[in-house]
Amino acid sequence: MAANLALTSCSTRAAAAASFAPNRTSSNAAPIRTTRSAAAQPAIDTRATLTRPGITSPQNTRWADRFAPCRAVQALHRAGQGNVRRSRQSDYSYVLAIAHTPGLKAALKRGALIAAANWPLVIVQFVAESILKLLLAVPIVGGAFLVALLLDANLGDLLSGDVRDIVTSILAALMASPVALGAFIASSLLVLVGGSVITFIVKGGTVALLAEAERVAGPIERPPLRLESLRRASVVAIDPFLEGARRLWRRYVRIGLLLLLMYGVTGVAYLAIVLGGYSLAGNSAILLGWTVAAAAASSVLIVWITLLNFFYLMTQMVVAIEDVSVRRGVGMALKFVWGHLREVVAVFGVVLIVVVIATAASILATAGLGLIAFVPLVGLAVLPLQLAAWLIRGIVFEYLALAALGAYLSHYRWYHSSSGIRVA
Repeated sequence: MAANLALTSCSTRAAAAASFAPNRTSSNAAPIRTTRSAAAQPAIDTRATLTRPGITSPQNTRWADRFAPCRAVQALHRAGQGNVRRSRQSDYSYVLAIAHTPGLKAALKRGALIAAANWPLVIVQFVAESILKLLLAVPIVGGAFLVALLLDANLGDLLSGDVRDIVTSILAALMASPVALGAFIASSLLVLVGGSVITFIVKGGTVALLAEAERVAGPIERPPLRLESLRRASVVAIDPFLEGARRLWRRYVRIGLLLLLMYGVTGVAYLAIVLGGYSLAGNSAILLGWTVAAAAASSVLIVWITLLNFFYLMTQMVVAIEDVSVRRGVGMALKFVWGHLREVVAVFGVVLIVVVIATAASILATAGLGLIAFVPLVGLAVLPLQLAAWLIRGIVFEYLALAALGAYLSHYRWYHSSSGIRVA
C-alpha cells in the first residue's frame, strides 16, 4: 500500500514537472524589455491602422516606400479574417489610402504613362475637336458667300487673313442687312451647339475609360517601366467606350451647355466693357485709362476662361468616378480642389507651363513655314508641312490634356480611397 502510494506520488510529480517545462520547439520568444530610449520614442502617425492580429503595416512611409503597405494588404487578404471594411475600390486604391499623397513627379509620370498606354483616346479626342472646328468653318464660309451675293462685296477680301479677321469683316459687312446678320448668327450658334454636343458625348467615353485605366494600372510610375505594365493600363475598347458615353452623355451635355452659357455671359460682359469704354474715350486721358482697363479686362478674361475650363474638367472627372448628378458633382469637385489645393495647383501649374511652351513652339514653327512659302519651288511643300504641323500640334495638345487628367485622377483616387477607409 505504501509502495503504491509512493509510486503514484512520483508519477504525479513527474507529470506535473513535464507539463510546466518549456517546449523549446514551439514556444515563443520572451518579449523584449522596454528600455528608456524605446519608451521615449514617439509613436509613428499613420493614416490608417490594420487591426489584424499578427499583421502590422510598415513603419516606413517615405516616398520611396509608399507602396510598401501592399505587402500587408496582400497578407491581410490571404488571412481572410479581420475587421477592416473597404469601399468599392481596387487594391491599388486601398494601398494609396494608407500611404502619403502622391508627389508631383509621380502623379505627372503616372498620368503621362496612362495617357500613353491609352493612346487611341488621344486620337479620338483630336478627331472630335477637329470635327467641331470644321463644322464651325461652314457658317463662316457661308456668311462670306452671303455677303458677296447680297452686298456685292469682294469674296477674296472677305476670306483674307486669319479666322478673327474673317469673322470681323463678315460681321461688319452684314451690319447693313439685319436679316442676313440674324441668319448668320443663328446658323453659327446652331453649328456651335451641335458640334459641341458631339464632343461632350465623346468626352464621356474618354473620361470613363481613362478613369478605369487609372484604377487598374497599379504602380505604373515606379521603375522599372515594363511593357506588361503598359498593357495592363491599356483598357481601350469599343464596347466600354460606348458604354461610358451612354452612361454619361446626358450629364456631360448639361455640363457642356453650362460651360457654353458661361462663355456667352463672359463674352457679352467683356464686349460691353470694351465697347462701352471705347465709346466714352473722347480725350487722351480717358483713352489712356480705357486702354489700361481693356488690357486688365483681357487679362482677367484669360484667367477666368482658364479657371472655367479647369473646373469643367474637375466636374467631368468627379461625375464619371462617383456617378452622381451634375449639381452634386460640382460640389464634390470644389471640395476635392479645396482639400488638395497644393497638389492640384502644382499639377495645373506644370501642365500650364508645358502648354505655353508648346504654344510658343507651334507659333515659331508656323512662322518658319510662312517664310519657306516665299522660296521658289520649295514653297510647294508648305501645304503638306502645314498639315503635318497641324496634326502634330493637335495630337500633342490632346495628349497633354489627357496626361493632366490622369494626374488629377491619381490624386482624386487617393482622396476618395482615404475618405472611404473605415477601421472598426
